[in-house]
Amino acid sequence: LSFDAFNEATDFFAAVEGYRKEHGFYPARVLADKIYRNREIMVWCKGRNIQMTGPVLGRPPKNQDKRREARRQEYQDICDRNIVEGEFGVGKRSYGLNRIMAHLPETSFCVIGIALLCMNLAKSLRRLLRTFIQMWVYLLDLNQNENFWVVAE
Repeated sequence: LSFDAFNEATDFFAAVEGYRKEHGFYPARVLADKIYRNREIMVWCKGRNIQMTGPVLGRPPKNQDKRREARRQEYQDICDRNIVEGEFGVGKRSYGLNRIMAHLPETSFCVIGIALLCMNLAKSLRRLLRTFIQMWVYLLDLNQNENFWVVAE
């Protein structure tokens, strides 16, 4: 966390290497903003067989089929990124991450940490509620199919 302006593209290498250390391999695809699409990062990713989102640098291919495939892949990457960007939007709108009024770094860490904790708790509670409702519906369906309420004659 820093209050100074900086180019976040420099964090790209550390983030991908952190993924490799955690999982034991590089990711197949990286869904990144346009700020990360520079020659240095593109060459680094190509050397490690990592596919970057967005169009290829340089001129578009002359072959219509390749151009169409590149557009289709770019559209799919944008759709996949919408999930990530949507979570950032939820954090900003619903959990106050766009209005952090703390002035000290320690207080800012605390505010951001609590907001992320609340986001994760809300997601876990939604998952638990969904599981509870699915079990309840299953049990109701089971009761109706088995005729438990029929009295023996």
